[in-house]
Amino acid sequence: MADLLVDAGNTLTKVAIWEGEKAWQLFKLPTPRFLSHPELLTEKLKSFIWKRVGISSVVREATDALRKIFPNATFVSANLNLPIKIDYKTPETLGADRIANACGGLEFGESFTVVSAGTAVVIDLVRDSVFQGGVIFPGLKTMAKALNLETSQLPEIETLQRFQIPGKSTTECIESGILITTIGGIKEVLKIYETDTILITGGDSEILKKFLENAIFVPDLTFKGISKILDQN
Repeated sequence: MADLLVDAGNTLTKVAIWEGEKAWQLFKLPTPRFLSHPELLTEKLKSFIWKRVGISSVVREATDALRKIFPNATFVSANLNLPIKIDYKTPETLGADRIANACGGLEFGESFTVVSAGTAVVIDLVRDSVFQGGVIFPGLKTMAKALNLETSQLPEIETLQRFQIPGKSTTECIESGILITTIGGIKEVLKIYETDTILITGGDSEILKKFLENAIFVPDLTFKGISKILDQN
């Protein structure tokens, strides 16, 4: 019997089966759609029986909905028995995804940096199995949306793949500006952290990984962490 793992983020809610040492992603739903129609989740999962259910949620409304669907699930938080220690002024505000990613990173050693690239870019430091804190700044699409909302003539960029400096069109200028800001910010933080192991995960990690030559791409890092937390609890 396998474990069911759920990662509810600001943009997507991802669901996976965990067997052995691997997560098999079942499906993903836009989080707003899941919140409007929680029956979509139960409909897709109604024929399964789970050994354990582990959930990481950073959306309060999603947490409430998931508690109703899975009343016996383990929800990731700093209050659990964790495989890492947490050195953070406000552990009660620490995102479940950050905790899960830090725990999942233990598969790669006791000291490492996690770069999680999604709605926000979060760069966290774990040293000697102690979560030390991190840095947060807007993600690629968040920056693109902000530029469009706060200006009258700049378009919102849907895809951020091209890196052209100097840009030869407004679109190229925005794309390059967002990418160089994000990549430069990540690299500056990495200089300060000085860890040999850099893990990159999250929805925009495939775009950014090619600019971070030494980073290890771990798309299922959050699921790895949820599984480790289930083992501890």
